[in-house]
Amino acid sequence: SAVDKSKGRPTIINVHDGISSFPEWVQKRPDFIEFYHSRKETIGENVIRLANKPYYNRDEQDLKDLSYWLKKHSLFKNMPEHVLKELASKIVHRTYKQDDILCKQGDVSDCFYIICSGEIGVFIGDHKVATYRANEIVGRHGVENTERRSATLIALTELNLIIIWREDFFLSIQQYSIREKDENFEFVKNIPYFSAFTDKKIQYLITACITKSFIKDERIYDIGEQAETFYILKKGSIRRELVLEIENTNRWPLDKNRWKMKVVHRAVDYNIPMGPGDFFGEEEMIKSTKRKERVIVQEPSMVLCLNRNKFFEVFEKDDLAAFLNHRAGLKYDRQKTLVEEVMQEEARVRMLVTFPISPSKRTSE
Repeated sequence: SAVDKSKGRPTIINVHDGISSFPEWVQKRPDFIEFYHSRKETIGENVIRLANKPYYNRDEQDLKDLSYWLKKHSLFKNMPEHVLKELASKIVHRTYKQDDILCKQGDVSDCFYIICSGEIGVFIGDHKVATYRANEIVGRHGVENTERRSATLIALTELNLIIIWREDFFLSIQQYSIREKDENFEFVKNIPYFSAFTDKKIQYLITACITKSFIKDERIYDIGEQAETFYILKKGSIRRELVLEIENTNRWPLDKNRWKMKVVHRAVDYNIPMGPGDFFGEEEMIKSTKRKERVIVQEPSMVLCLNRNKFFEVFEKDDLAAFLNHRAGLKYDRQKTLVEEVMQEEARVRMLVTFPISPSKRTSE
Protein backbone atom coordinates (compact mmCIF):
# COMPACT_ATOMS: atom_id res chain seq x y z
CA SER A 1 0.00 0.00 0.00
CA ALA A 2 0.94 3.66 -0.37
CA VAL A 3 -0.21 6.68 1.63
CA ASP A 4 -1.89 9.52 -0.20
CA LYS A 5 -0.15 12.51 1.48
CA SER A 6 -2.86 14.94 0.42
CA LYS A 7 -5.57 12.96 2.22
CA GLY A 8 -3.57 11.15 4.87
CA ARG A 9 -5.12 7.75 4.32
CA PRO A 10 -3.72 4.54 2.83
CA THR A 11 -4.32 3.67 -0.81
CA ILE A 12 -4.14 0.00 -1.85
CA ILE A 13 -2.59 -0.40 -5.29
CA ASN A 14 -1.50 -3.61 -6.98
CA VAL A 15 2.01 -3.57 -8.42
CA HIS A 16 0.65 -5.35 -11.50
CA ASP A 17 -1.31 -2.22 -12.44
CA GLY A 18 1.80 -0.38 -13.62
CA ILE A 19 4.07 2.23 -12.05
CA SER A 20 1.84 5.13 -13.18
CA SER A 21 -0.94 3.88 -10.88
CA PHE A 22 1.17 4.85 -7.83
CA PRO A 23 1.26 8.40 -6.41
CA GLU A 24 3.91 10.56 -8.08
CA TRP A 25 5.84 11.10 -4.85
CA VAL A 26 6.17 7.31 -4.44
CA GLN A 27 7.34 6.84 -8.03
CA LYS A 28 10.34 9.12 -7.39
CA ARG A 29 11.72 7.17 -4.43
CA PRO A 30 14.84 5.15 -5.40
CA ASP A 31 13.95 2.30 -3.02
CA PHE A 32 10.47 2.06 -4.54
CA ILE A 33 11.85 2.06 -8.10
CA GLU A 34 14.24 -0.77 -7.19
CA PHE A 35 11.44 -2.75 -5.53
CA TYR A 36 9.01 -2.15 -8.40
CA HIS A 37 11.34 -3.37 -11.12
CA SER A 38 12.46 -6.40 -9.10
CA ARG A 39 8.82 -7.25 -8.46
CA LYS A 40 7.88 -6.78 -12.12
CA GLU A 41 10.57 -9.26 -13.13
CA THR A 42 8.97 -11.94 -10.97
CA ILE A 43 5.37 -11.64 -12.21
CA GLY A 44 5.87 -14.11 -15.07
CA GLU A 45 7.86 -16.41 -12.80
CA ASN A 46 5.04 -16.48 -10.26
CA VAL A 47 2.48 -17.31 -12.93
CA ILE A 48 4.69 -20.14 -14.18
CA ARG A 49 5.22 -21.44 -10.64
CA LEU A 50 1.49 -21.44 -9.91
CA ALA A 51 0.58 -22.99 -13.27
CA ASN A 52 3.10 -25.77 -12.61
CA LYS A 53 1.27 -26.75 -9.43
CA PRO A 54 -1.10 -29.72 -9.80
CA TYR A 55 -4.62 -28.29 -10.09
CA TYR A 56 -5.69 -30.01 -6.86
CA ASN A 57 -2.88 -28.25 -4.94
CA ARG A 58 -3.81 -24.70 -6.01
CA ASP A 59 -5.29 -22.84 -3.07
CA GLU A 60 -7.65 -19.88 -3.08
CA GLN A 61 -4.83 -17.31 -3.21
CA ASP A 62 -3.19 -19.15 -6.11
CA LEU A 63 -6.45 -18.96 -8.08
CA LYS A 64 -6.89 -15.28 -7.26
CA ASP A 65 -3.36 -14.49 -8.46
CA LEU A 66 -3.81 -16.45 -11.68
CA SER A 67 -7.25 -14.89 -12.25
CA TYR A 68 -5.79 -11.41 -11.81
CA TRP A 69 -3.12 -12.20 -14.39
CA LEU A 70 -5.67 -13.62 -16.85
CA LYS A 71 -7.89 -10.54 -16.50
CA LYS A 72 -5.05 -8.36 -17.79
CA HIS A 73 -5.58 -9.93 -21.24
CA SER A 74 -8.34 -8.53 -23.45
CA LEU A 75 -9.95 -11.95 -24.00
CA PHE A 76 -10.69 -12.32 -20.27
CA LYS A 77 -11.18 -8.65 -19.36
CA ASN A 78 -14.97 -8.79 -19.04
CA MET A 79 -15.28 -12.23 -17.46
CA PRO A 80 -16.47 -12.40 -13.83
CA GLU A 81 -14.05 -13.54 -11.15
CA HIS A 82 -15.66 -16.92 -10.48
CA VAL A 83 -15.31 -17.86 -14.16
CA LEU A 84 -11.67 -16.77 -14.23
CA LYS A 85 -10.95 -18.78 -11.07
CA GLU A 86 -12.51 -21.85 -12.67
CA LEU A 87 -10.29 -21.35 -15.70
CA ALA A 88 -7.25 -20.62 -13.50
CA SER A 89 -7.67 -24.03 -11.90
CA LYS A 90 -7.11 -25.70 -15.28
CA ILE A 91 -4.34 -23.78 -17.06
CA VAL A 92 -0.95 -25.46 -17.51
CA HIS A 93 2.60 -24.34 -18.22
CA ARG A 94 4.81 -25.67 -21.01
CA THR A 95 8.33 -24.84 -22.22
CA TYR A 96 9.59 -25.09 -25.79
CA LYS A 97 13.05 -24.84 -27.30
CA GLN A 98 13.95 -22.62 -30.22
CA ASP A 99 12.66 -24.08 -33.54
CA ASP A 100 10.17 -26.38 -31.80
CA ILE A 101 6.89 -26.68 -33.70
CA LEU A 102 3.86 -25.94 -31.52
CA CYS A 103 1.30 -26.90 -34.15
CA LYS A 104 1.05 -27.27 -37.92
CA GLN A 105 -1.29 -25.69 -40.43
CA GLY A 106 -4.34 -27.93 -40.75
CA ASP A 107 -4.05 -29.39 -37.23
CA VAL A 108 -7.08 -29.50 -34.96
CA SER A 109 -7.27 -26.33 -32.82
CA ASP A 110 -7.29 -28.05 -29.43
CA CYS A 111 -5.78 -25.19 -27.37
CA PHE A 112 -4.50 -21.63 -27.42
CA TYR A 113 -1.39 -20.09 -25.90
CA ILE A 114 -0.50 -17.10 -23.71
CA ILE A 115 3.18 -16.18 -24.01
CA CYS A 116 4.96 -15.62 -20.68
CA SER A 117 8.35 -15.15 -22.33
CA GLY A 118 9.86 -15.66 -25.76
CA GLU A 119 8.57 -15.27 -29.32
CA ILE A 120 6.35 -17.34 -31.61
CA GLY A 121 6.54 -17.14 -35.40
CA VAL A 122 3.40 -17.65 -37.51
CA PHE A 123 4.20 -19.38 -40.81
CA ILE A 124 2.12 -20.08 -43.89
CA GLY A 125 4.25 -22.42 -45.93
CA ASP A 126 7.82 -21.15 -45.61
CA HIS A 127 6.74 -17.53 -45.23
CA LYS A 128 6.64 -15.93 -41.78
CA VAL A 129 3.55 -13.71 -41.64
CA ALA A 130 3.57 -12.59 -37.99
CA THR A 131 5.49 -12.65 -34.71
CA TYR A 132 3.92 -12.84 -31.25
CA ARG A 133 5.69 -11.85 -28.02
CA ALA A 134 5.23 -11.82 -24.24
CA ASN A 135 1.66 -11.40 -22.95
CA GLU A 136 0.09 -11.97 -26.37
CA ILE A 137 -2.49 -14.68 -27.05
CA VAL A 138 -1.92 -17.03 -29.98
CA GLY A 139 -4.30 -19.57 -31.54
CA ARG A 140 -7.47 -18.18 -30.02
CA HIS A 141 -9.59 -17.80 -33.16
CA GLY A 142 -9.25 -21.42 -34.25
CA VAL A 143 -10.41 -22.57 -30.82
CA GLU A 144 -13.35 -20.15 -30.63
CA ASN A 145 -14.57 -20.97 -34.15
CA THR A 146 -13.78 -24.70 -33.99
CA GLU A 147 -11.59 -24.35 -37.07
CA ARG A 148 -8.35 -26.13 -37.97
CA ARG A 149 -5.09 -24.25 -37.61
CA SER A 150 -4.71 -21.66 -40.36
CA ALA A 151 -0.92 -21.48 -39.93
CA THR A 152 2.08 -23.26 -38.41
CA LEU A 153 3.41 -21.91 -35.09
CA ILE A 154 7.16 -22.22 -34.43
CA ALA A 155 9.21 -21.14 -31.41
CA LEU A 156 11.59 -18.38 -32.54
CA THR A 157 13.28 -18.42 -29.11
CA GLU A 158 13.00 -20.45 -25.95
CA LEU A 159 9.38 -20.22 -24.83
CA ASN A 160 7.41 -20.24 -21.61
CA LEU A 161 3.72 -20.64 -22.43
CA ILE A 162 0.47 -20.91 -20.55
CA ILE A 163 -1.75 -23.39 -22.39
CA ILE A 164 -5.54 -23.34 -22.19
CA TRP A 165 -7.17 -26.44 -23.64
CA ARG A 166 -10.28 -26.00 -25.73
CA GLU A 167 -12.42 -28.29 -23.56
CA ASP A 168 -11.36 -26.51 -20.36
CA PHE A 169 -11.99 -23.11 -21.93
CA PHE A 170 -15.54 -23.93 -23.03
CA LEU A 171 -16.43 -25.75 -19.79
CA SER A 172 -15.22 -22.81 -17.72
CA ILE A 173 -17.20 -20.23 -19.66
CA GLN A 174 -20.33 -22.34 -20.14
CA GLN A 175 -22.26 -20.80 -17.23
CA TYR A 176 -20.94 -17.37 -18.08
CA SER A 177 -22.14 -17.90 -21.65
CA ILE A 178 -25.68 -18.62 -20.49
CA ARG A 179 -25.85 -15.30 -18.63
CA GLU A 180 -24.09 -13.55 -21.47
CA LYS A 181 -26.60 -14.86 -24.03
CA ASP A 182 -29.49 -13.53 -21.91
CA GLU A 183 -27.76 -10.16 -21.83
CA ASN A 184 -27.06 -10.29 -25.56
CA PHE A 185 -30.71 -11.15 -26.27
CA GLU A 186 -31.91 -7.99 -24.52
CA PHE A 187 -29.18 -5.94 -26.20
CA VAL A 188 -30.06 -7.07 -29.74
CA LYS A 189 -33.81 -6.83 -29.15
CA ASN A 190 -33.36 -3.15 -28.24
CA ILE A 191 -31.48 -2.35 -31.46
CA PRO A 192 -34.12 -0.61 -33.65
CA TYR A 193 -33.29 -2.64 -36.77
CA PHE A 194 -33.80 -5.98 -34.98
CA SER A 195 -36.71 -4.93 -32.74
CA ALA A 196 -39.28 -6.20 -35.26
CA PHE A 197 -37.73 -9.68 -35.33
CA THR A 198 -39.49 -12.42 -33.39
CA ASP A 199 -38.01 -13.50 -30.05
CA LYS A 200 -37.35 -16.90 -31.57
CA LYS A 201 -35.32 -15.42 -34.41
CA ILE A 202 -33.31 -13.18 -32.09
CA GLN A 203 -32.61 -16.16 -29.82
CA TYR A 204 -31.45 -18.15 -32.85
CA LEU A 205 -29.17 -15.27 -33.84
CA ILE A 206 -27.69 -14.90 -30.35
CA THR A 207 -27.10 -18.63 -29.96
CA ALA A 208 -25.17 -18.68 -33.25
CA CYS A 209 -23.03 -15.66 -32.35
CA ILE A 210 -19.64 -15.69 -30.66
CA THR A 211 -18.63 -12.73 -28.46
CA LYS A 212 -15.12 -11.50 -29.14
CA SER A 213 -13.04 -8.80 -27.47
CA PHE A 214 -10.78 -6.54 -29.49
CA ILE A 215 -8.06 -4.20 -28.27
CA LYS A 216 -7.41 -0.60 -29.38
CA ASP A 217 -6.03 -0.32 -32.94
CA GLU A 218 -6.73 -3.99 -33.71
CA ARG A 219 -7.91 -4.58 -37.27
CA ILE A 220 -11.16 -6.53 -37.57
CA TYR A 221 -10.85 -6.89 -41.34
CA ASP A 222 -9.16 -5.18 -44.28
CA ILE A 223 -9.88 -4.13 -47.86
CA GLY A 224 -9.75 -7.07 -50.27
CA GLU A 225 -10.26 -9.82 -47.68
CA GLN A 226 -12.89 -12.51 -48.07
CA ALA A 227 -16.17 -11.65 -46.32
CA GLU A 228 -16.65 -14.40 -43.74
CA THR A 229 -18.32 -12.74 -40.74
CA PHE A 230 -21.21 -10.45 -39.75
CA TYR A 231 -20.61 -8.17 -36.75
CA ILE A 232 -22.77 -6.35 -34.17
CA LEU A 233 -20.87 -3.90 -31.97
CA LYS A 234 -21.87 -4.41 -28.32
CA LYS A 235 -19.39 -2.23 -26.41
CA GLY A 236 -16.68 0.24 -27.38
CA SER A 237 -16.18 2.06 -30.66
CA ILE A 238 -14.72 1.31 -34.07
CA ARG A 239 -14.23 3.13 -37.34
CA ARG A 240 -14.86 2.04 -40.90
CA GLU A 241 -12.16 3.30 -43.24
CA LEU A 242 -13.33 3.72 -46.84
CA VAL A 243 -11.43 4.86 -49.92
CA LEU A 244 -13.55 7.14 -52.10
CA GLU A 245 -12.79 7.50 -55.80
CA ILE A 246 -13.34 11.15 -56.74
CA GLU A 247 -13.41 12.54 -60.25
CA ASN A 248 -12.66 16.23 -60.88
CA THR A 249 -13.06 17.95 -64.23
CA ASN A 250 -10.77 20.93 -64.74
CA ARG A 251 -11.21 23.24 -67.71
CA TRP A 252 -9.67 26.44 -68.98
CA PRO A 253 -10.29 28.59 -72.07
CA LEU A 254 -8.11 28.30 -75.15
CA ASP A 255 -9.88 31.17 -76.87
CA LYS A 256 -13.31 32.77 -76.90
CA ASN A 257 -15.06 29.65 -78.23
CA ARG A 258 -12.89 26.74 -77.14
CA TRP A 259 -12.17 25.11 -73.80
CA LYS A 260 -9.63 22.51 -72.80
CA MET A 261 -10.78 19.95 -70.27
CA LYS A 262 -8.88 17.44 -68.12
CA VAL A 263 -10.44 14.76 -65.94
CA VAL A 264 -8.48 13.94 -62.78
CA HIS A 265 -9.16 10.84 -60.65
CA ARG A 266 -7.98 10.63 -57.06
CA ALA A 267 -8.56 8.53 -53.95
CA VAL A 268 -9.66 10.08 -50.65
CA ASP A 269 -9.78 8.34 -47.26
CA TYR A 270 -13.09 8.65 -45.40
CA ASN A 271 -13.67 7.43 -41.82
CA ILE A 272 -17.07 6.46 -40.41
CA PRO A 273 -17.35 6.11 -36.59
CA MET A 274 -19.56 3.35 -35.17
CA GLY A 275 -20.87 2.72 -31.67
CA PRO A 276 -22.84 0.10 -29.71
CA GLY A 277 -25.82 -1.23 -31.65
CA ASP A 278 -24.25 -0.61 -35.07
CA PHE A 279 -23.70 -3.64 -37.29
CA PHE A 280 -21.50 -4.22 -40.31
CA GLY A 281 -19.98 -6.81 -42.63
CA GLU A 282 -23.18 -8.25 -44.07
CA GLU A 283 -23.28 -6.49 -47.45
CA GLU A 284 -20.22 -8.16 -48.96
CA MET A 285 -21.34 -11.60 -47.76
CA ILE A 286 -24.77 -11.17 -49.33
CA LYS A 287 -23.28 -9.88 -52.60
CA SER A 288 -20.40 -12.44 -52.52
CA THR A 289 -17.79 -9.69 -52.95
CA LYS A 290 -14.54 -8.99 -51.11
CA ARG A 291 -14.29 -6.41 -48.36
CA LYS A 292 -14.45 -2.83 -49.69
CA GLU A 293 -13.35 -1.17 -46.46
CA ARG A 294 -11.06 -1.52 -43.46
CA VAL A 295 -12.48 -1.74 -39.91
CA ILE A 296 -10.26 -0.62 -37.01
CA VAL A 297 -10.97 -0.69 -33.25
CA GLN A 298 -10.80 2.78 -31.67
CA GLU A 299 -11.12 1.65 -28.04
CA PRO A 300 -11.38 -1.79 -26.37
CA SER A 301 -14.55 -3.30 -27.80
CA MET A 302 -16.84 -6.32 -27.55
CA VAL A 303 -18.42 -7.56 -30.77
CA LEU A 304 -21.01 -10.25 -31.53
CA CYS A 305 -19.70 -12.27 -34.49
CA LEU A 306 -21.70 -14.51 -36.82
CA ASN A 307 -19.80 -16.58 -39.38
CA ARG A 308 -20.90 -16.93 -43.00
CA ASN A 309 -22.56 -20.34 -42.72
CA LYS A 310 -24.55 -19.38 -39.63
CA PHE A 311 -25.48 -16.03 -41.19
CA PHE A 312 -27.25 -17.71 -44.10
CA GLU A 313 -28.93 -20.15 -41.73
CA VAL A 314 -30.29 -17.44 -39.44
CA PHE A 315 -31.39 -14.97 -42.12
CA GLU A 316 -33.77 -15.88 -44.93
CA LYS A 317 -34.05 -14.47 -48.45
CA ASP A 318 -36.36 -11.63 -47.38
CA ASP A 319 -34.00 -10.75 -44.53
CA LEU A 320 -31.07 -10.49 -46.93
CA ALA A 321 -33.01 -8.15 -49.22
CA ALA A 322 -34.00 -6.05 -46.18
CA PHE A 323 -30.35 -5.79 -45.10
CA LEU A 324 -29.36 -4.45 -48.54
CA ASN A 325 -32.27 -1.98 -48.60
CA HIS A 326 -31.34 -0.76 -45.13
CA ARG A 327 -27.70 -0.35 -46.10
CA ALA A 328 -28.63 1.52 -49.30
CA GLY A 329 -30.71 3.96 -47.26
CA LEU A 330 -27.84 4.95 -44.96
CA LYS A 331 -26.00 8.14 -45.81
CA TYR A 332 -22.65 6.59 -45.01
CA ASP A 333 -23.21 3.70 -47.40
CA ARG A 334 -24.05 5.76 -50.47
CA GLN A 335 -20.83 6.36 -52.37
CA LYS A 336 -22.28 9.27 -54.34
CA THR A 337 -23.44 11.05 -51.17
CA LEU A 338 -20.05 10.65 -49.50
CA VAL A 339 -18.21 11.96 -52.57
CA GLU A 340 -20.51 15.00 -52.71
CA GLU A 341 -19.92 15.64 -49.00
CA VAL A 342 -16.13 15.49 -49.43
CA MET A 343 -16.22 17.82 -52.44
CA GLN A 344 -18.46 20.32 -50.61
CA GLU A 345 -16.11 20.33 -47.63
CA GLU A 346 -13.11 20.84 -49.93
CA ALA A 347 -14.93 23.73 -51.63
CA ARG A 348 -15.70 25.28 -48.24
CA VAL A 349 -12.04 25.07 -47.20
CA ARG A 350 -10.92 26.61 -50.50
CA MET A 351 -13.39 29.45 -49.97
CA LEU A 352 -11.99 30.11 -46.50
CA VAL A 353 -8.46 30.17 -47.86
CA THR A 354 -9.40 32.48 -50.72
CA PHE A 355 -11.66 34.76 -48.68
CA PRO A 356 -10.52 34.44 -45.04
CA ILE A 357 -12.85 35.77 -42.35
CA SER A 358 -11.32 38.76 -40.61
CA PRO A 359 -10.79 38.56 -36.82
CA SER A 360 -13.30 41.37 -36.23
CA LYS A 361 -15.98 39.54 -38.22
CA ARG A 362 -15.30 36.27 -36.39
CA THR A 363 -15.69 38.16 -33.10
CA SER A 364 -18.96 39.75 -34.12
CA GLU A 365 -20.30 36.37 -35.28
